[in-house]
Amino acid sequence: MDDIFLCARIGVDCVENDPISIENGEPKYLGFVFAVKREEADDMIKFIEETLKVNSVPYEDVYVYSTISLPLVKIWDKEQIAKTIQRDAKYLIQMNESKGKQK
Repeated sequence: MDDIFLCARIGVDCVENDPISIENGEPKYLGFVFAVKREEADDMIKFIEETLKVNSVPYEDVYVYSTISLPLVKIWDKEQIAKTIQRDAKYLIQMNESKGKQK
């Protein structure tokens, strides 16, 4: 059986979602959720913020919102986090720019 680790769920609020999408059950913010080992949470928050800045991804907040026990295969590492942020950066930047034009 896999070892189970106490983890922190880190939420990253990047761009406010469309009001209609929110009414249809989507989250208030578009962004990310990462599960990391609890003892690494503070360092991972710093790493996530740095990675967002390097990739010019706008964000409102990066925070721990819950704890959960998970097997190692479901826990995010820095490489996976960086790849995911890089993959979604262009979309989030475009969404932020389109929100700016609507105001």
